[in-house]
Amino acid sequence: MKMAEDGDVDQNIVEAIKYEYYKQLGRTPSKVNVQLDTAARKAAGICYQVDCDPAVYVAAQIKHWVPIKSGMPFVPAQLASKNAIGNINSFRSVVNHGNTWKGLYTQQKRYLSQAIKNTDRTIEEILLDSSIGFNPWFRCLVTKQPIPSIIKKWGGKAHDELKSDELRTFLNDLQLIEHVTFDYSRIPRFQ
Repeated sequence: MKMAEDGDVDQNIVEAIKYEYYKQLGRTPSKVNVQLDTAARKAAGICYQVDCDPAVYVAAQIKHWVPIKSGMPFVPAQLASKNAIGNINSFRSVVNHGNTWKGLYTQQKRYLSQAIKNTDRTIEEILLDSSIGFNPWFRCLVTKQPIPSIIKKWGGKAHDELKSDELRTFLNDLQLIEHVTFDYSRIPRFQ
């Protein structure tokens, strides 16, 4: 990645970010999108600053975006949010951990904590939001008390995920090491 001679961001980076924005969100490119043009220029500067590939940069912003209200779409301004660098670091951390259960658990726990802190949404609203990339097992087990609406929506998928011996072993080890308790009985059909 490079800066243009006048210190401005290379237009190729800006165009790559715009391309990835449309591609990763499955949206149809528009000829004129002033908000995207502005956000992509800012994002390209950040992308250059942290030496990040534009595809990885956009994926990190989408993956770690926390909507203020449920159903709120990802908008161009989110490409250059105040959390942009933190989003890249979190994304890279999980990728570098090889998506281990520990890496996923740590990332999701941190993400949930940030969402609670940075929005006016309840934990239930956050965990119910399909646009946030929490695993179903995490959604169902992370709270001290079961939340019926979350169990109803995500319980079946959590049950399927908990068939993994590796996941159950990780959660059992976590209970011993960090003294957290996971109430598996709240998951339908899981005993």
